[in-house]
Amino acid sequence: MDPGSAWDGPDLGDPVLPRLLQVAHRVPPVVINFLSIVISMGWTTATFTVSG
Repeated sequence: MDPGSAWDGPDLGDPVLPRLLQVAHRVPPVVINFLSIVISMGWTTATFTVSG
């Protein structure tokens, strides 16, 4: 997307997403924490892989 775009929707790094999952879908906090750890490890692994 171009930098001038007005869209500002949530992505996987959005801190609101875990709370939304807890409230709207009644997901236990331990599952949300595990999901956050997996996403963080994925971003870290991808960063090191791309950087060489």
